[in-house]
Amino acid sequence: MSKAPGTTIAGYRVVELLGSGGMGDVYVVENEQLSRREAMKVISVGGASNPDFQQRFSNEARTMAALDHPSIVTIHNYGIADDQPWFTMSFIDGPNLASARLTPAEVVQAIVQVADGLDYAHSRSVVHRDIKPANIVVTRSSDGSLHRAVLLDFGIAKLADSPQLTAVNSIIGTVAYTAPEVIGGAHAGPASDQYSLACTAYELLAGRPPFAAENPTALMMAHVQQPPPPLGAVRPDLDALTPVLIRAMAKDPAARFPDCRGFA
Repeated sequence: MSKAPGTTIAGYRVVELLGSGGMGDVYVVENEQLSRREAMKVISVGGASNPDFQQRFSNEARTMAALDHPSIVTIHNYGIADDQPWFTMSFIDGPNLASARLTPAEVVQAIVQVADGLDYAHSRSVVHRDIKPANIVVTRSSDGSLHRAVLLDFGIAKLADSPQLTAVNSIIGTVAYTAPEVIGGAHAGPASDQYSLACTAYELLAGRPPFAAENPTALMMAHVQQPPPPLGAVRPDLDALTPVLIRAMAKDPAARFPDCRGFA
């Protein structure tokens, strides 16, 4: 059950519920010791109270906290309260790309920033696994121009490997953006993050995901079997980007760009 505003979680005062998902709830909380607002994710899926999962969570939280990049959300603290793992991070006051509307030039700017953050994480053997518009938050400068694009949920994606989370694995790595090799059972890697970033870019530019189907199984098969759709078929004015997106969404990971910066 979600916490009401004014209640506390591990000493943090709940200001409001930001959202709920398959892994738990996200709140805006007040760090009263530092007089600042932070975001807190409380993991409430089945298995979160398992000691093995809690140890894995602690390991992943430390890994996340070690990442220091302007396009990766900063982790401040973590712990376990009432058998529920939680971590706090910087509260970024901006919309995610599932709801924000960007110009094509702003989409490119956001993808460049996110790609740089991904390559930084990949160089430290951290793979995101769940790149999608909802996991990218943007902020704007006072003049209205795009300022930052920031990735969320690195640790949550990695925790999907936990055996205690088998029942919710289908939630992690949203199917509309999942690389075909991951669907086929291979481990996620930098190339699969690039594929998901390309699917995200396609959706932001075209206004719809690259593949559509009536159910998750058919959607997975589309990623595995169907060729990447040309962006120019939906946006003729952006057809020059078609070969770039098609390469980043190649079925063979080795045929994609060497890194996310190369794609961006």
